[in-house]
Amino acid sequence: HDAHLRSCLEMFRVQRIQRAEKMIKKLNAMNIPITVNDVMEKAANGVVCRPHIAEVLVEKQFVPSYNEVFNKYIYDNGPAYEKKQDFPLEKAVEVISRAGGLSFLAHPGKFFSEKELFNIIKTGIDGIEIVHPSHNQETQQYYRGIANEYFLLESGGSDFHGGLRGDDRHFGQVGIPLLAVERMRQQLHQNKIM
Repeated sequence: HDAHLRSCLEMFRVQRIQRAEKMIKKLNAMNIPITVNDVMEKAANGVVCRPHIAEVLVEKQFVPSYNEVFNKYIYDNGPAYEKKQDFPLEKAVEVISRAGGLSFLAHPGKFFSEKELFNIIKTGIDGIEIVHPSHNQETQQYYRGIANEYFLLESGGSDFHGGLRGDDRHFGQVGIPLLAVERMRQQLHQNKIM
């Protein structure tokens, strides 16, 4: 119910629609006649994103598979790709905290150098995703050590996003101990008292 969080979420929603419109325009220029309405139907009430565009292209048989849409058109810096608007990490952490939530860095082993990770920790995040399908036991231990050293919470999961991505092989197979969830609850409770 936080007004500032709701305002940010509305801004993100509008930016995502504008991004989709630009990507669709690029696809149209490549003789792929899909519309914003096609993509909005796929998104339903959700946030419009690349997977919705991919679903439309597969459904309308412009491309045979979901993965091929990404590999051929909408991968990062691909011919129909459009970059998302940046939102400063420090501001995101502040908005989440002010709204009474907890902020976590998702699967750091995939995207962040050690230096970037420590700069992110300095922003005041609450935790790190330790358990992730891309994190082997050694990687999990490494990030668990960092979480302990900096008094951060641990999170984790299967990274399942639904849809046609084909990433459901870990769904229901990857999770975190109940103790980690209890620590999150304790932190949320403590935040309310302060």
